[in-house]
Amino acid sequence: MMMDFFEPGELLFIAVLVIIALFDYECWPMNILKDWTQRRLHAVRRNIIVLEIIQSAYEDYTPPKKSSCRGCGKEEPANENFQACSGCEAMIYCSRICQKSDWKKQHKAICLSLQRNDRSRLLMKQIQRKAKKFHALYSPLVNRLVMAKYLLYSRQLDPNNLHLPPEKYVVEITLSDLPDRNNAKTPRLYIEKMSVMEEEKQSDCQFDTREGIVKYRLIYSASGSGYILGCGFTHDKEVVQMHRNSSEADLGEEVNGFLETINGIANGERPDLYEVIKECMKK
Repeated sequence: MMMDFFEPGELLFIAVLVIIALFDYECWPMNILKDWTQRRLHAVRRNIIVLEIIQSAYEDYTPPKKSSCRGCGKEEPANENFQACSGCEAMIYCSRICQKSDWKKQHKAICLSLQRNDRSRLLMKQIQRKAKKFHALYSPLVNRLVMAKYLLYSRQLDPNNLHLPPEKYVVEITLSDLPDRNNAKTPRLYIEKMSVMEEEKQSDCQFDTREGIVKYRLIYSASGSGYILGCGFTHDKEVVQMHRNSSEADLGEEVNGFLETINGIANGERPDLYEVIKECMKK
């Protein structure tokens, strides 16, 4: 079990310091050991909590349908990314066989036409696809993040009240591109910033208007074009009760924890969590 969380070199380091400490309990290596062990155990506990949160969040999650292969019509699974045409990036394919077949049949003319005549429409399609892929993959975690951000904002406005009407506020999430990677299956967007504001200050966006809906919108822009995706979920009163005694610092740490998890997966620092999410979405 320890080998799952500690590297062999770290275990050797612990063993050496323990042997030294047996001869002198007040020696400086012992102090180093205590400090390092506490930090590592905190990281291990946090990692276990993150895994439990991911498994819980994705337990009953049904991913929205994504795009389909242009060649055979096969739907793109939410936990996978089909390859896009390198010329127009508007059409996707499940395999090279489908891509070559469609290129000969009809896509060659379409692709060249899009590249020549309709760059703005083509760019908007690419932006929408990337934003929707991000939402399909991370929706359960983003919902948890938005809820924590909303509760933190409520605490900041009124330290004695976490029951501010959620439908009056919108959490705004700005997405940005990560540097391109050779592995096309790696998530390429990350959360750059978040903010909360009153709904009347927002531009037009389609939201669920029922009471008790926590609303947020994903904003993604590239090359002068932008896309806004309005989202929402039911206000979880049990979560509010659970956080009733949470301090502003505790809620802030929870927000940062969700941000670090999502962005850690996106930038390739947590491939283990990415694999966990993909496995959960297969069930």
